[in-house]
Amino acid sequence: MIQTAFLESCRAVRAFEWLAMSAVSRKSIDSAVPSRVSVAILEAKMFLLRVRRTVSNLQNPMPELAKAAPLSAVLAELRSPLYQNSESTNSVDRALELGKVENLRRVARLLHLINVEPGQVFSFWRQVGKCTRRRGFQLGRQIQDGCVVPAIGGGICQFTNALYEAAKTCGMEVIERHPHTRIIPGSPAERDADATVAWNHIDLRIRHDKTWQLSVELTQTELIVRILGEAPSRELVQLVPGARRKVLDPLLHGCATCGRSIATYVSSCRLLSQKASRSW
Repeated sequence: MIQTAFLESCRAVRAFEWLAMSAVSRKSIDSAVPSRVSVAILEAKMFLLRVRRTVSNLQNPMPELAKAAPLSAVLAELRSPLYQNSESTNSVDRALELGKVENLRRVARLLHLINVEPGQVFSFWRQVGKCTRRRGFQLGRQIQDGCVVPAIGGGICQFTNALYEAAKTCGMEVIERHPHTRIIPGSPAERDADATVAWNHIDLRIRHDKTWQLSVELTQTELIVRILGEAPSRELVQLVPGARRKVLDPLLHGCATCGRSIATYVSSCRLLSQKASRSW
């Protein structure tokens, strides 16, 4: 019954999308700024995708993984800088970057020393849960519909990027992974080594045939993600950059250049943060 209702809802959204886009085309709008119609369509799609994932999780539940004493060997280690614009004088950009760091600290507390047995599936969202203000998550940057916008929990993809790359290095099975739809210059997405997440329908899921653990630490300047195991440690393999996808120019699609004034941008943070679909 739930699946039937879901399919009917999908058909209704497709019909609404066709009518809406027809109206937009008649107005000959050619703008990089998302319209109210496109935002409404995006929100409807996200709602249906969340419903579908919720139904799937109920049908195939995964246990919450427990923490354990650290294993002896470091199988992979990735370090990435916490601050990309340390010299920026823009107060909004600085606040969002500080928010991202706090979000990463929250993720680290939840995932540090999580123990995954052979054959078990690690699901990022099953372990972390929804990012909300009540749980201490802050506004950070995320990519939505071609623009970098504020969102609660924004920036946690820095962790999932590192975990995805480390998992590939260790030869783990990546069951689910989604690349970003746009590329920030200098980010792991340029070499196809990224993994975006969005509650709850865009997840990162990993499985391995051996016991492994996550080690997540933040220093004053770096995020350090390690995969621990019982096997002898080995040198981290450097991945060869792959073909690049379309790069998103942050100067054209940044917080202050998305077709809105800073005041409007800040005032819309609360609404956007609860309804966004991409994180970076």
